[in-house]
Amino acid sequence: MRQWTLLTVVGVIVILAGGYFLLVQPKKDTAAELRAVAETDRAANTALQGDIDRLNKLAKDLPKQQAKLAAFAQRIPSNPALPTLIRSLTDAADTAGVELVSLAPTTPTAVAAAAPAAPVAAGAAPAAGAVTAPVAAAEPLFVIGVNVAIKGGFVQIQQFFNNLEDLPRSFQVGQFTVSQATKAAAGSVVSNDVQATLGGRVFMTTPAPAPIAPVRPAAAVPAQ
Repeated sequence: MRQWTLLTVVGVIVILAGGYFLLVQPKKDTAAELRAVAETDRAANTALQGDIDRLNKLAKDLPKQQAKLAAFAQRIPSNPALPTLIRSLTDAADTAGVELVSLAPTTPTAVAAAAPAAPVAAGAAPAAGAVTAPVAAAEPLFVIGVNVAIKGGFVQIQQFFNNLEDLPRSFQVGQFTVSQATKAAAGSVVSNDVQATLGGRVFMTTPAPAPIAPVRPAAAVPAQ
């Protein structure tokens, strides 16, 4: 009886051990794998939720960004828009109290683009971290030179330069000269008036179909 009891106990232990390694242990391994997958999915869901929150924020800011784009499009239009530019410069001169003697725009010319990146040799693998997705070509940018001559008091001319900062269209001043205004006939100095000549430029996103002849503001500005 003692031997049978011992053998029975040993058999039960063997059966329990076999059941553990054949049934319980695989289930524990499977459960551990499922927990790892769940943790990975939880991290991915957290990252996706962060992306969703950022997209929702961008969606709320979309009208504001569209307004900024509309304002930018007004500062750099898609055509020369010279009548509007002449009216703006005339208003800036009138507000400053100076005489707009002449205004001469030039033909639009393309702005030189940055040099493209060196092409990858055929069969060569791209560098680590390099972006291989195609990039959309930027809209071409053109520049129109504008030569302006004004005459008036020194303070008024300074105010005219300040008014250029508030033009609806971007106006970049490249160079300017200031000299005392003189009479055409006698060549004597006319009170305290000075004459300023400045070379500026404005921008557009498409070229004009034909060269632009110089115009004077008096002939170009329609009567109000």
